[in-house]
Formats: sequence, C-alpha cells, structure tokens
Amino acid sequence: MKYQKTIALSLILLCSGISAFSQVHVFEEGVVSTGDYETHPAFSPGGDTLYFLKGLPDANFFSICVSFKRGGKWTRPVVAPFSGQYTDADPFVTKDGKTLYFVSNRPVDAGGRSSLTGISGK
Repeated sequence: MKYQKTIALSLILLCSGISAFSQVHVFEEGVVSTGDYETHPAFSPGGDTLYFLKGLPDANFFSICVSFKRGGKWTRPVVAPFSGQYTDADPFVTKDGKTLYFVSNRPVDAGGRSSLTGISGK
C-alpha cells in the first residue's frame, strides 16, 4: 500500500510537470528569448546574472549560456566559459551566489572528479 501511494504521487507530479513544460514564457524578447530552444533559467541571488540552457531542437545537445544585466539591460547571451564542449544542463545557482551546479556528460577522473573548478560568472 505504501508503494502504491508513492507511485500514484510520482505519477501526479510527473503529469503536472509535463503540463508546466508546455507553457511558453518569454524573457527579454529578442535578446535572451530568441525563438531558439532556450529553457531552464537560473538567476543569481542579486538578479543581475542569468544562466540558462540553449539546445538543439532534437534535445541531443545543450550548452549553458549566460547573460548579465548592465545599465538596466540584459547583455546578448554567450556560451558560458565552462560550457559548449560537452552537454551541460539544469543550471542552479546557490542562495549565496557562490556556486553554480549543473549536470553534464563531461568525463571525470578515476576518483569521480571533473577537472572543472574555480568557475566565476563575474
């Protein structure tokens, strides 16, 4: 019975997530939202840096892009300096703004560590 409730709740959450993904939201039209496949925004705590995904329409490759708010306007996004070679996805900025987490298919060493360290968005 316990597992049936868990499965039912998982299905409800999955279905509600699917409908949320079907919604289209535009942000800074023509600069950040260009009509390409752009998704998964993650703002810095101060709201002046935006990381987001830009991907191929078939969802086979994603890069994390970054845009900065300067003088009240958002800069034209560029591929983040750590992204673009491997598929990177789902950026998440910590509450203190000091760490950006994301998933990637980049290789790791035998200890399970990536060579990616010391990245700063500023």
